Amino acid sequence: MKQLLLTFLFISLSAFAIFAQDQYSYLSDARFIKMEDFVGYNFVPRYKEIPEEGEEELSPGDYSFGLSTQKLYIKGEGIKGVYDIKEFQKTQYGYKLKVINSVDARLQGHLKIIINKYYETEALVFKRSPSEQEIIFYMSLIPKERRLKEKAFFTNWGQLGYIKQDSLWFTEIHPFSKIFRDEKVNKRLNIDDSTTISFVVDTIVDTKIKTKKLKQLNEISPDSTVEEVVIDTTLKVNTTIIHKIIETGYIDFSDGTRSLETKEYIVKPEAVKYTIEGGPNVYGEKYFWEFKHKGKETLRLFFTNENKVSSFRLGNHHYRVRGF
Repeated sequence: MKQLLLTFLFISLSAFAIFAQDQYSYLSDARFIKMEDFVGYNFVPRYKEIPEEGEEELSPGDYSFGLSTQKLYIKGEGIKGVYDIKEFQKTQYGYKLKVINSVDARLQGHLKIIINKYYETEALVFKRSPSEQEIIFYMSLIPKERRLKEKAFFTNWGQLGYIKQDSLWFTEIHPFSKIFRDEKVNKRLNIDDSTTISFVVDTIVDTKIKTKKLKQLNEISPDSTVEEVVIDTTLKVNTTIIHKIIETGYIDFSDGTRSLETKEYIVKPEAVKYTIEGGPNVYGEKYFWEFKHKGKETLRLFFTNENKVSSFRLGNHHYRVRGF
């Protein structure tokens, strides 16, 4: 039974690792306004400090902390494992999770999440058991060069605004994060993920030539044959306008490979506007446009109180702009 549990936990940890980052987590990567915002997120700290022993700089991926709805997945020397989350409390400094190791119940500890005034995670403080001391893990500031490069590429909070729906078409959104709703995973995107949401209008022109013929007797011919003579030609042109939302981006697989995938949604040109009940919500979103199409996926473009794009839900995926 214990071996079966170990196997299950290994599979769960491996599945979570598919979406894990191999780079540091930066303070500005995400804002955590609600407890639910931590679900599916994977923290990769840059510094590790053991009180009274000192601080050391880590390589990307030496340690990571991933949270699901019920589990805490930790990678790193001395504390690696899967932990059951027994309590998730809001505190003055952020949040505190009480955890128990899924294999060894004697390891009962906690994880403190330190949040600053911008709702960014500055540090994680982990204690594996009552007999062990706390270990502090610090997130990194994003390097200036990378920050400026990403600011120029990604769609930023407050950057795009559409008062009229006509102005939406022929534009693109480059989201900064991607939430897998079914898998409950929150992935920070990179420029090389090539993730783009395009609003496209295709014009298809179909031309048909219709001719009118008349049969007449060829009296010159010795056999007096009947010939068809074209007396009129009509050019018929049919124009069809198609509105599409195109989702493009690389998909990562467990074996380390990736594939660029594209999905198209043919939608009606006029979206339906819905106001968020009690809005704006905690993220500052007040309303959304819902695009109708033949499929079952929900397509919703969310806006702030200032009519700026904040996020986009495309079926199982929920994208957020930079600075969300």
